[in-house]
Amino acid sequence: MKQKKCKQCGNKFEPMNTLQKVCSPKCAVEWRKEQRKKAFRAETRKLKENIKRRAEWLSEAQAAVNK
Repeated sequence: MKQKKCKQCGNKFEPMNTLQKVCSPKCAVEWRKEQRKKAFRAETRKLKENIKRRAEWLSEAQAAVNK
């Protein structure tokens, strides 16, 4: 197989199978921690977008009063 670059440390390595992304178990643990952090941040960002801001609440209340 062709050598790949480790997603964590950047070293070249020869993968055992086509799905292998990191060179060692140590790099795998660190890479997975980073992936979890990214997923958590993305989920948090998505939840924050769904929360109404004060201005949105006020505009909806004003529209209801005007009716």
